Amino acid sequence: MKQQLRELEEAIVDAWPASETEELDGWLLRASGGPTRRANSVATLEVGTALPVEARIERAEAWYRQRGLPALFQLGPCVAPGDLEHVLVARSYRKEGGAVAALAAAGPR
Repeated sequence: MKQQLRELEEAIVDAWPASETEELDGWLLRASGGPTRRANSVATLEVGTALPVEARIERAEAWYRQRGLPALFQLGPCVAPGDLEHVLVARSYRKEGGAVAALAAAGPR
């Protein structure tokens, strides 16, 4: 099931591309302007080893600040690192919005 969730999250990131992206130690920073949160948020599917999570968050915040956007982090079932939500809450972030995805087996052919 974890692999299916991972593939679904990757498909969601790919299906809503941003006009500007930058890789940050496993995360994908995305900016497009406008009201969309998905294309103006950090996709947190991978975790690198070059930076501690706090430093990665600070760099993401600076990247969005340079673009006049708030730093938003997309937290799905495959968020990396797994405790990122707790780290963000400790930095005064709060949950906004939400999404529901469903998986079903394909019918007979």
